[in-house]
Amino acid sequence: NVRSYKLWKNYPSRVTIDAENNGWYENMNDLQGTNGIFFIGEMLSQLSVHSVIDWLDKKLPQFVDIMQN
Repeated sequence: NVRSYKLWKNYPSRVTIDAENNGWYENMNDLQGTNGIFFIGEMLSQLSVHSVIDWLDKKLPQFVDIMQN
């Protein structure tokens, strides 16, 4: 039996179709490294551990290059 629950308004995290069509992912990618700030997580890499690791494998070298320059 469920005793209580919490409904998270914005979970699961997702980008709306309109935002995606208007370049949300491209805009976020362009922001990567600005002022030494990098964005990671499910909004950028989807919801599975495999996809997070895959995304980091692709993006981490970019972060390291930016931080070393």
